[in-house]
Amino acid sequence: MDKQSSKATVADKQPAEVISRIRKYVANEVLDGKDMGLDENTPLLEWGVLNSLEIEVMIAFLEREFGVRVPPEQVTAENFRNIAAIAQLASSTS
Repeated sequence: MDKQSSKATVADKQPAEVISRIRKYVANEVLDGKDMGLDENTPLLEWGVLNSLEIEVMIAFLEREFGVRVPPEQVTAENFRNIAAIAQLASSTS
């Protein structure tokens, strides 16, 4: 079995687990370990938490963590507005 086939996909995860993993990623990697009351509805773009570079890094995280490929046409502000939207995007592209 190769490394890719042994990786769990987003389809194997419960929605709450996907949201939790994305929230932890944002808190640890984007906000340098500062959770700051982050929840699934925190407006990441409005508050300047995510910018274009961070979105690209987030896409790489989604690919690595959940085995999803985000097509360029899905890289929109609507799909990255908050953690719930990012989780939905990951689920819809798996």
